[in-house]
Amino acid sequence: VNLSLASDATALQQHSHFIKQLRASILSMPLLDESPFFRGVDLSQLEMDQMEKLQRFFIPSFTSTSVERDKAYQKKCMLVIKTPYMSRYGCSVTSNLSKYHQTENEVLLSCYSAFILEKIEKVNGGTHVVTLFLDEFGSSCDKL
Repeated sequence: VNLSLASDATALQQHSHFIKQLRASILSMPLLDESPFFRGVDLSQLEMDQMEKLQRFFIPSFTSTSVERDKAYQKKCMLVIKTPYMSRYGCSVTSNLSKYHQTENEVLLSCYSAFILEKIEKVNGGTHVVTLFLDEFGSSCDKL
């Protein structure tokens, strides 16, 4: 599903019902955790350059994050995502939603969430830390 969202593939039609249901579920569930949230990703230099150029952009896929930095994937880049208090575009994955709640401490962000780039830093011998702020207003498209 995320690959289809990211590439705007024809499979989107096949998954459209699931995508709408998952997005509606996220928007209806509470975000109980306070940001920042963390996700390890492998971003290319071109992708980081585009983020810096655009400053505001959407991430088309659903984004799984962790409340704890050490539980995020260890990749070339660490996304540090800040959200407004009680944002409706993320939900805390609780024990009644996932049996992995204790090990992942996950927050799921909705597809097509809008972000504002705060900064990109190079730390620890090459790891990039990309700090983003979830833009509630930009994320507020009600129809997919």
